[in-house]
Amino acid sequence: MDRTIGQTNEEMNILRAYVKDLKPGSTLTWFDISRATGVKMDYRGKQVLRRVLDKEHMLYDAKYGKGIQIGSHENAMKIVGTRMVKIDNSVRRGENTAAIVKDSFFAKLNGDEKKKVIFFGSIFAAIRLSADQAKALYKKKPERKMAASTAIVLPE
Repeated sequence: MDRTIGQTNEEMNILRAYVKDLKPGSTLTWFDISRATGVKMDYRGKQVLRRVLDKEHMLYDAKYGKGIQIGSHENAMKIVGTRMVKIDNSVRRGENTAAIVKDSFFAKLNGDEKKKVIFFGSIFAAIRLSADQAKALYKKKPERKMAASTAIVLPE
């Protein structure tokens, strides 16, 4: 059954009170949140929680199928990286759209519209370039492990 606007506002107030007490780095499962607040963590309940976290300026890392982890120094780079991927994906779709428009309709556009299509294409390319550089910067570098030292027996 759908919730009314009043019920959603009540749920937002309950979740707002709940998240204000959370410490950075807290890991919460959907079940724990639902049990502590009484708010059902279905698709809509999760959306309400995300909206509350955004309004409270709290960063979080989604744990697929499990819950969320509140932002801290431990997962800060993962949160930034995730946002960069989202931006990159959106810009890629925009760049593809601009390329399709350019390929399909460029000859039929007037001069001003042609300038805009070229301009948007260059904006998308610049954003993609900086996003790629940021992803390379924030990418986790694999830990280098030294091979276990073993004694080598030399013949005499």
